[in-house]
Amino acid sequence: MTNTLRALARVLIGLVFIFSGFVKIIDPTGGAVVITEYLKAFHLPFLSFLSDPAATLLAITELMTGIAVLTGLRMSLAIKIALGFMLFFTPLTLILALFNPVSDCGCFGEAIKLTNWQTFYKNLVLLIAAFFLFRQRRAFIPIAQVKWEWSFLGVYLIAAASLSLYSHNRVPLIDFMQFKSGEQLYFSDDEQGDNKVEFVTTLIYEKNGKKEEFTMDNLPDSSWTFVDSKSVMSKAGQKSSDKLIFAISDREGSYVTDSIIGRYRGATFLTIVQDVRKLTPDKISKIKEFTDSIATKRARHIIVTGSEISLTDSLFSVNGIKSEIYFSDYKTLITLNRSNGGVVYVFDNEVIKKWSVNRLPAKRLGQLLTRDPELLSAEVLIREHIAAEFAFLAIILLIIFMRFFCKWFYIHKLVQYADLGEEKSKE
Repeated sequence: MTNTLRALARVLIGLVFIFSGFVKIIDPTGGAVVITEYLKAFHLPFLSFLSDPAATLLAITELMTGIAVLTGLRMSLAIKIALGFMLFFTPLTLILALFNPVSDCGCFGEAIKLTNWQTFYKNLVLLIAAFFLFRQRRAFIPIAQVKWEWSFLGVYLIAAASLSLYSHNRVPLIDFMQFKSGEQLYFSDDEQGDNKVEFVTTLIYEKNGKKEEFTMDNLPDSSWTFVDSKSVMSKAGQKSSDKLIFAISDREGSYVTDSIIGRYRGATFLTIVQDVRKLTPDKISKIKEFTDSIATKRARHIIVTGSEISLTDSLFSVNGIKSEIYFSDYKTLITLNRSNGGVVYVFDNEVIKKWSVNRLPAKRLGQLLTRDPELLSAEVLIREHIAAEFAFLAIILLIIFMRFFCKWFYIHKLVQYADLGEEKSKE
């Protein structure tokens, strides 16, 4: 009975940690966004600069821990790490469930959404399993010599780090987000129904070198100078809607999504810039190259940003980037495209394909515009499924190979040595 429970606990911990780590590794930006939300919720926004490295480290550690527990590599250490994880995250998720400072824990990235209470109950089960394995840690027999176990873990670590590096330079290998290929981008007010949300326009004024934000109902006197404006989804809207509503506004703060996206028929390329301040010279150069290429093909192109009007105009004007510019909120833009400066191809209000700023299709626009959008969208989805199946199969094959190698070259030899010892003792 104990052996069965031990095996079940290993499989549970191993598979959950592997899945959780994998979906975070392929979407490092999403993991960083979740950690930033945690830091803001616990009044630690000054540590936001650690979000990116912390998200990467967390994802790789989770994946490596799951693999180690499932395969039996460095089992005692792996169990201690798994237990440490659960001892930290179980009370944390209880706090989230009780006070709800963050609506989504991000445990499984964008792949699976859980409520805070569901997350707590899940962690409670994992904590029990991890504690049971910790109590049973001396019952596990090493599957190979220490150096071989570390060598196998090294191979897995290289694979995980390579996947992480790949994901940092591209859009997620598998798009679990709301605005993925094949999905409608914009819904009209009638289509939104009960999920219709409102946006609040905030006006930024300056006086004596000091900037403050005002609402349309609370404007300052004439001694203040208008600087900029921005629009975000209202808090009531965020709570009432399970999904984000894609909305863009013009320079005056008027929402023009229906006319610019909803009613337009044909191809539109959206360059998504969540924050212009984070655009490096190299990224700006790539955006300009893509914008110039779009102009030669006479294709429709707009830039959507979450930054201030004056800052956006200044940066693009200095670098000679000419395009229509519209504005949206950061959360919507980071959901639409994880890459700051990335591009989304939309046809007849349907998301077709996405690119990161490092892989913009400036030299392939002619070919893209001649292809059937529906076939291109289907191709993207098929590639994602193949990528998921390949990644899963690669992990399974590595585990099978490692187990076979250890069983034949280590455990098999131990049995041979034991039999030889018995024969000598009989003599």
